[in-house]
Amino acid sequence: MVALACLGLCYRLLGLRAVGQRERMAVNGAVAGAAVFLYPLALGWGDWDAYRAGWGAPGMWVALLAVSLFCWVKGLRLLPMLVAVALLAWRFGVLESTNLWDYLIDPWLATAALFQCMKSGAVRLLARFRGTGSGVRTCHPDAPAAEQGAAVRCVLEMGVDTFPRLKSLITGVII
Repeated sequence: MVALACLGLCYRLLGLRAVGQRERMAVNGAVAGAAVFLYPLALGWGDWDAYRAGWGAPGMWVALLAVSLFCWVKGLRLLPMLVAVALLAWRFGVLESTNLWDYLIDPWLATAALFQCMKSGAVRLLARFRGTGSGVRTCHPDAPAAEQGAAVRCVLEMGVDTFPRLKSLITGVII
């Protein structure tokens, strides 16, 4: 989470994007997927205790290695680097917790990733239904921010304007 905050701060202060949209969406997708899978289990909605694996279970290490290698092969470097930073921080006890899950994911990061995924999905769905001829440009993940902003404005025109706080969340840069 701290590494992502530093990347976002670098963009906000210096205008430099350290990673592309594809990398950010891969991280958002992985975090959102993990949150959708793990948080209900943490609330007791299943028989498996996912938090227990964070105490150093070999299966957790294998899963992190598999996800990192898959991303690396696909040309995505941010997620494996974030996993490596989290593992190093966990190993050296940077946080008070000794559970690896506390280094990999937290509720704020999960919420932000879920909003980013929903926003991206809404933009793509809107672009697909409206088509490119009606003034809406399809938004490629690596498209310039101006094109992505136009697509977000179209989503907001569909009715999100009735919720000002939600609008500010969607239009703001979350990650």
